[in-house]
Amino acid sequence: MFQLREKGQLVEHGMMDMSDVNVNVKEKMVLEDKPFKVGLSENVDYADGVSFPTVEELDLTVEQKQNLSSFLHSPMNRRRQKKHGQEIPKRRWPDLIITGAKKCGTTALKIFMNYHPTFQDKPGERHFFNRAPNWKKGYSWYLSEMPLTYDDEVCYEKTPDYFDRPFVPERMKELPNSDKVKFIHVLCDPVRRSFSHFLHMFTVQEHGEWATGGFEFLSKNFGDMPKEQAFGETIEMAFKNLLNGKELMTLSDDEIRSAVREYFTKWDLKPGDPNRVFPLRIPDAILTGSLYSVHISTYLHYFTQDRMLYLDATELIENPGKSLRRVAQFMNVPATIDENNFYFDEQKGYYCMTPPVESGRASFCLGSEKGRSKDKVLPDELKNRIRRFYKPFLEDLTNKYSGDNYDHWDW
Repeated sequence: MFQLREKGQLVEHGMMDMSDVNVNVKEKMVLEDKPFKVGLSENVDYADGVSFPTVEELDLTVEQKQNLSSFLHSPMNRRRQKKHGQEIPKRRWPDLIITGAKKCGTTALKIFMNYHPTFQDKPGERHFFNRAPNWKKGYSWYLSEMPLTYDDEVCYEKTPDYFDRPFVPERMKELPNSDKVKFIHVLCDPVRRSFSHFLHMFTVQEHGEWATGGFEFLSKNFGDMPKEQAFGETIEMAFKNLLNGKELMTLSDDEIRSAVREYFTKWDLKPGDPNRVFPLRIPDAILTGSLYSVHISTYLHYFTQDRMLYLDATELIENPGKSLRRVAQFMNVPATIDENNFYFDEQKGYYCMTPPVESGRASFCLGSEKGRSKDKVLPDELKNRIRRFYKPFLEDLTNKYSGDNYDHWDW
């Protein structure tokens, strides 16, 4: 069982609330198409010619400059201060939280957003609501981890592990600005996300501080296998757990939904009970992380639909400028970054960015470590089985929550 302090009292309840949430389907945000940049331009060299204000040029007192010395060490922060005159930046609760989903491009989105002059975050991820050591530090610690921002800027953070932890939205509801905070859920092809999550366990978490059990489980059971074969074996183990041993291809959509609903109730069984399940552990987490409609429903038990943006990662890959316009419109800020800030690199096979001139940054492409599943091939039979499992939940995503069509998710 899960405990939450409500009005000074510890209230005990189930980990997952699987009841239906009554919301209207999200109205589609329609954006006009804009032309892409056709290739590198003279902007690639602009960084050398960009100037920034000095501390002496700022309209602040000597004491204020001393108090903000670390902040003003950054040229971009000096430019921000110059723009805002005598206003002093402050730490405040996030206006926006990017929750995930994990392995759907949240890091790329954050990198692009950080070149928009309005969006402000700090490097890394906060992991406040999902990691016990950080959670124990309290909301005051979380506030101290926020960036210094001005009144007309958007303070945000990105932690993709927030998406599939059912206790996270309930904890977020205790934020002092919980009636205003907005959320971006980046969603991608669930088959590809699951495989990317699996590869992430092998290539990143071998030396990571968190969730090393996933790597240990996979390396112990499948370490000598080709990764594609090991993924198939892991998926079958997860099917067995989530469907209570029933054969996937014999079940109807409603029977799959019912089996998954029953599975999550077993999360609340006492430690040591052989029937207890662990949706956040391998092998099950490879599948549960892509149950988008289930996790979105959890958020909608605590927050309203108008504060949700369901961002399709396919658009983020194929038209990142349009996705950035979508984010800007969602947050009611100018669309400073659009299609003109991206160009397609034929050699790399994806879009690279030409940031706004005032950022002082030359054109760049994301690192090669991103997109681990890009060149991998899975057997069609395996992909079809996984798609069969996700089918009813994708229908729920469309018909109950996002209103978008995901037929193009066919990796």
